[in-house]
Amino acid sequence: MKYTTFFGQINKDNGLQRISKYQLARIMNIAYLEGRRRGIQEASKKIQKTKNTREALVIDFTISKRLTELTGNKDPRALMEEICYLSEKEI
Repeated sequence: MKYTTFFGQINKDNGLQRISKYQLARIMNIAYLEGRRRGIQEASKKIQKTKNTREALVIDFTISKRLTELTGNKDPRALMEEICYLSEKEI
């Protein structure tokens, strides 16, 4: 949950000032997907060696793919810089 933790700390320290509604939605989607992925990973550990584990892995892969689309696998700081830059263009 590296992005969620980073965004949370930025918000706590400075607030998410001058972030467009589109970029804020992006941040919220990233946080949601990271939380959902973590929940699936924890649940699949508890139900190992069942058919549901395989399904959980497929869901985890789908979530990981969407996270990559949203973040580009960038470092959280670089992603925040991109979000701020895009927000300036959108506002």
